[in-house]
Amino acid sequence: MCLPDPRGGCTRPHHDTADINAGAPHSQITARADADGGKMDGFIKAVCRYPGNPDCPTGSPSGVMGYHNAA
Repeated sequence: MCLPDPRGGCTRPHHDTADINAGAPHSQITARADADGGKMDGFIKAVCRYPGNPDCPTGSPSGVMGYHNAA
């Protein structure tokens, strides 16, 4: 499973060990962009719309695709 990445390819979920997550904007506009008319494929696109967001310009996986577990 992966989501299309505007930088090319796709971004897969990854284990995130960070204690704090910047995540993505949580406005009504970005929520609609995330859902993308029910396709649920706009999370990375929504993050990349915001200049200076560290999740977009780097080659690292986007913070919106990270998950946490007991580890």
